[in-house]
Amino acid sequence: STFDTSGYRYFILYLNLAAAGSPTDIVFSIQFSNDSGTTWFTFQNDFWADLRYTPGAIGSGLTECVFGKALGRLMRLRTVATGTTATLTFTISAFIEAYD
Repeated sequence: STFDTSGYRYFILYLNLAAAGSPTDIVFSIQFSNDSGTTWFTFQNDFWADLRYTPGAIGSGLTECVFGKALGRLMRLRTVATGTTATLTFTISAFIEAYD
Protein backbone atom coordinates (compact mmCIF):
# COMPACT_ATOMS: atom_id res chain seq x y z
CA SER A 1 0.00 0.00 0.00
CA THR A 2 1.05 3.61 -0.40
CA PHE A 3 1.01 6.57 1.96
CA ASP A 4 0.19 10.12 0.81
CA THR A 5 3.07 12.40 1.82
CA SER A 6 2.18 15.33 -0.47
CA GLY A 7 1.48 17.70 2.42
CA TYR A 8 4.44 16.73 4.59
CA ARG A 9 8.18 17.37 4.77
CA TYR A 10 9.37 14.54 7.06
CA PHE A 11 8.49 10.94 7.91
CA ILE A 12 9.16 8.40 10.64
CA LEU A 13 8.91 4.72 9.77
CA TYR A 14 8.34 2.34 12.68
CA LEU A 15 9.33 -1.27 11.85
CA ASN A 16 8.53 -4.36 13.88
CA LEU A 17 9.93 -7.55 12.38
CA ALA A 18 9.17 -10.97 13.89
CA ALA A 19 10.94 -13.98 12.38
CA ALA A 20 10.52 -17.74 12.75
CA GLY A 21 13.70 -19.56 11.87
CA SER A 22 15.30 -16.40 10.41
CA PRO A 23 15.11 -16.20 6.61
CA THR A 24 18.44 -15.65 4.85
CA ASP A 25 18.08 -11.97 4.04
CA ILE A 26 15.38 -9.28 4.31
CA VAL A 27 15.77 -5.92 2.54
CA PHE A 28 13.49 -2.91 3.13
CA SER A 29 13.56 0.01 0.69
CA ILE A 30 11.68 3.25 1.33
CA GLN A 31 10.41 4.52 -2.01
CA PHE A 32 8.71 7.70 -3.27
CA SER A 33 6.68 8.58 -6.38
CA ASN A 34 5.68 11.90 -7.91
CA ASP A 35 3.54 10.46 -10.74
CA SER A 36 0.75 8.65 -8.87
CA GLY A 37 2.77 5.44 -8.44
CA THR A 38 3.87 4.82 -12.04
CA THR A 39 7.57 5.42 -11.28
CA TRP A 40 9.20 4.81 -7.89
CA PHE A 41 12.60 5.94 -6.64
CA THR A 42 14.43 4.64 -3.59
CA PHE A 43 15.14 6.95 -0.64
CA GLN A 44 18.83 7.33 0.13
CA ASN A 45 20.01 9.04 3.28
CA ASP A 46 23.74 9.76 3.31
CA PHE A 47 25.37 6.35 3.65
CA TRP A 48 22.46 3.90 3.23
CA ALA A 49 20.00 3.11 0.47
CA ASP A 50 18.11 0.25 2.12
CA LEU A 51 17.70 -1.53 5.43
CA ARG A 52 19.25 -4.99 5.09
CA TYR A 53 18.94 -7.66 7.76
CA THR A 54 20.65 -11.02 7.98
CA PRO A 55 19.68 -13.93 10.28
CA GLY A 56 22.18 -12.80 12.92
CA ALA A 57 20.68 -9.31 13.03
CA ILE A 58 17.08 -10.51 13.00
CA GLY A 59 17.21 -13.33 15.55
CA SER A 60 13.59 -13.84 16.60
CA GLY A 61 12.75 -10.21 15.82
CA LEU A 62 13.69 -6.54 15.97
CA THR A 63 12.10 -3.12 16.29
CA GLU A 64 13.52 0.04 14.69
CA CYS A 65 12.62 3.58 13.64
CA VAL A 66 13.86 5.40 10.54
CA PHE A 67 13.59 9.18 10.11
CA GLY A 68 13.87 11.05 6.81
CA LYS A 69 12.59 13.71 4.44
CA ALA A 70 9.45 13.09 2.41
CA LEU A 71 10.78 13.25 -1.15
CA GLY A 72 7.65 12.61 -3.16
CA ARG A 73 3.86 12.73 -3.16
CA LEU A 74 3.47 9.00 -2.41
CA MET A 75 5.56 6.76 -0.18
CA ARG A 76 5.77 2.99 0.16
CA LEU A 77 7.89 0.38 1.90
CA ARG A 78 9.23 -2.29 -0.48
CA THR A 79 10.29 -5.60 1.09
CA VAL A 80 12.30 -8.40 -0.53
CA ALA A 81 13.31 -11.59 1.29
CA THR A 82 15.35 -14.62 0.30
CA GLY A 83 15.65 -17.96 2.03
CA THR A 84 12.03 -18.23 3.14
CA THR A 85 10.33 -21.63 3.33
CA ALA A 86 7.22 -23.07 4.97
CA THR A 87 9.03 -22.90 8.34
CA LEU A 88 11.44 -19.97 7.77
CA THR A 89 8.97 -17.07 7.82
CA PHE A 90 8.71 -13.45 8.91
CA THR A 91 5.97 -10.99 9.81
CA ILE A 92 6.23 -7.22 9.33
CA SER A 93 4.30 -4.55 11.16
CA ALA A 94 5.05 -1.07 9.82
CA PHE A 95 3.64 2.33 10.64
CA ILE A 96 4.46 5.56 8.81
CA GLU A 97 3.95 8.93 10.43
CA ALA A 98 4.41 12.06 8.32
CA TYR A 99 4.58 15.65 9.57
CA ASP A 100 5.52 19.16 8.52
